[in-house]
Amino acid sequence: MVSAGTTNINVTATGGAGGYMYSLNSGIYQSSSSFSGLVAGNYTMNVKDMNICYKSKTFTVKQSSTITKVPLTFGSIYVNNVTCKKSNDGQITVNVSGGTNPYSYSINDSGVFSNTNTFNNLKAGTYTVYVKDSGNNMIDTVLVIKNSNRPCNKGNNSNLSFRVTAYPNPTVNEFSVKIETESEDKISIDVINMNGVKVFQFNGKINGIYKFGQNLKAGMYFLRVRQGINCSTQKIIKL
Repeated sequence: MVSAGTTNINVTATGGAGGYMYSLNSGIYQSSSSFSGLVAGNYTMNVKDMNICYKSKTFTVKQSSTITKVPLTFGSIYVNNVTCKKSNDGQITVNVSGGTNPYSYSINDSGVFSNTNTFNNLKAGTYTVYVKDSGNNMIDTVLVIKNSNRPCNKGNNSNLSFRVTAYPNPTVNEFSVKIETESEDKISIDVINMNGVKVFQFNGKINGIYKFGQNLKAGMYFLRVRQGINCSTQKIIKL
């Protein structure tokens, strides 16, 4: 009897002249009385002795009514974090094995199960994923989608906050320029004289304050700050 897979048998022969040889289902005769790898089904065992006297007997290997079940367990799990701050493009995919097909999936105590093992449009946060099989065996796991520090671009950068403040203006010493932005694009800062010539240029970082102008001569200048398609130009005066 087999519960799953295969089984082995051993044959004992008596009488005759000895020197027994064994064959299963008209196969090749062998001296060993052991046969392995039998699945459930009907078989014929043939035995012959040294005087070539034969004896055959049929038997049945039955399938056991007791089947060993593999418990339902999680396999590979994939978590995609959100791509930018406060977005809802996170994703969770879970794979399971064992139990009894088909599987159904649910998330965060919604009580609604479906045959889809991927959950989309998720915000940053903690989620509990539930999986049950057709026998109502259930397992769960807690997963975290992480937030991002990168601001989300809303179509194009012109929709994002972008503010440039130069102070004190006018000044006899140096200027400070404060850049407030939600974008992470590179920032370039140019100081241009009244003849259209750049007299000062440097690169800045988001949400920083930069000082310049100590070596500028007295006069009127244009301060131009660019980030992506955003651009701010304003007059500054050195006394």
